[in-house]
Amino acid sequence: MKKLPVTLLALAANAMCVSGASATDFNLFDWATYKDGTVVTQPGSPVIPGLASIFDLIFTTAGTHTAIGFVDVEIDESINTFFNEFGETSGSLPAVQSWEIDEPGYVFGDIWTNFSSGVLDNTNAVPDTSPDDVSMALGWDFTLDPGYTAKASYFLSAAAPSSGFYLTHTDPDSDASLYFYSTLSITPNCQPGTPGCNPIPEPSMAWLFAPALAGLVWTRRRSKKAA
Repeated sequence: MKKLPVTLLALAANAMCVSGASATDFNLFDWATYKDGTVVTQPGSPVIPGLASIFDLIFTTAGTHTAIGFVDVEIDESINTFFNEFGETSGSLPAVQSWEIDEPGYVFGDIWTNFSSGVLDNTNAVPDTSPDDVSMALGWDFTLDPGYTAKASYFLSAAAPSSGFYLTHTDPDSDASLYFYSTLSITPNCQPGTPGCNPIPEPSMAWLFAPALAGLVWTRRRSKKAA
């Protein structure tokens, strides 16, 4: 298993905490993407616009496609380690989406193997009854018609989405959580309403929701590890 040396240091006040609570450190120790069999573990420091997007995967070729995003975040690691945390799911899972919460693979987790194979198992191996080092993955499996473009976007937020399916990573000792979610949009390559431009066919849809995230600072820190 290969681990990515990209680290996120996010000093963001938790809006859900009581007034006067200190900022929480979210360290993105590792992240990677899977696109139709290609795993990218060093795509460069992600750019954060106002909506906490960490990366997009774009598809323009007709046919079946798979997009997966993987993240391994540590919450307040310097204060209370990284193995006291747990994961949860919320919302209804779309038929074309998959997910996994697991230990990253240093000890018992198989999430990296599943991610690299393009098949997530829709299970949580780090529930609140068995806390450990948490990593998360979200995937999409879909068919793209000719003349359309698909964009799978991935987000990390300190605020819970108001709707849709998402994963939650919680540090109970810090009383802090981070939310991981994804959207899939499929759009025609022409302007709707113009001659010859067809509307998006069912069941193709756009799953869109994007809560804001307080200020993030991205840095590189650690070297690549292999297991």
